[in-house]
Amino acid sequence: MYRSNIGLNDKYKFGVEIEFSNINLYRLYSVLSKSSIPVCFSLKHKSKNPRFDKWILDVDSSVTKSDGERMVGGELSSRILTDREDCWDEIKKLCLTLKSMNGNVSEKCGLHVNVALDNPEILKTLVKLFFVYENDINLFFMGDRFFVRETKDRCAYSFGDKIFDVIDDPNLLERHRMYNDYFYNLSPLGKKCGLNLDKVLDRGLLEVRYGNGTLEHETIQNFCNFVLKVINAIETGRIDEDFLDYEIRKIKSDPLFKHKLDTFSEDVDKFLSLVRTISLDDLDYMDLRNQYLNVKKVILYVGNKKR
Repeated sequence: MYRSNIGLNDKYKFGVEIEFSNINLYRLYSVLSKSSIPVCFSLKHKSKNPRFDKWILDVDSSVTKSDGERMVGGELSSRILTDREDCWDEIKKLCLTLKSMNGNVSEKCGLHVNVALDNPEILKTLVKLFFVYENDINLFFMGDRFFVRETKDRCAYSFGDKIFDVIDDPNLLERHRMYNDYFYNLSPLGKKCGLNLDKVLDRGLLEVRYGNGTLEHETIQNFCNFVLKVINAIETGRIDEDFLDYEIRKIKSDPLFKHKLDTFSEDVDKFLSLVRTISLDDLDYMDLRNQYLNVKKVILYVGNKKR
């Protein structure tokens, strides 16, 4: 169900990056420039520090194909959005436009969610939560594409095994800063991690990169809703940090856990308990629950077919 709002105030600012294939970028810009959606065509905009008061159409190194004259496939980076009907309507209109022009998402496409963080104190809890639930978070962010995308290990890798030995280190975030300062892009929570903290350090921006590419506006809203509601739940004290610490101790005491990091968790009840905790109402719970269970159902079916 696509909603006109998800129950948050304007404090929560976010954005999305929609990667797509099979559309000539010049032709797409010609169509979008005649619409009511504010959009500009800015090649390599991420190196130019734009204001993000418009949607930005750009190339993307993972998906754009060029023959010198045409550029096919790219990325739409949103303006700064809030939980208002006009913002959600823009996402829906763009998805419908991309599909009407025969756009699609290849196995290389991703969907990234960026959220403004004005309270960096929540980061330690956020990292713990994603560590404890990361396998199921990976499943949820498959969205409506029921596979691990081709570029995931390169562009949105899981971090559990990389910080397994230091997850309970109280100086974990300081370690991340040190890696950033002295060993550019080598932090396990860096630029290409599913949970990218790099932008938090210099721009107060959290980037969640786990999402498979999608042109379904309902899936995009679910991705955004999950990230925003996790942050809201931490800020309002609804996440039990003692429980996270208990789970981390249990995980670290399991001699086989590192081998389980490459598999999908079967602890459905635990993840759905998290979904219930972060949800503000029954609509939240049903939307997030159904997306996760749909993925689980397909993955289980495919797994059984292979046996």
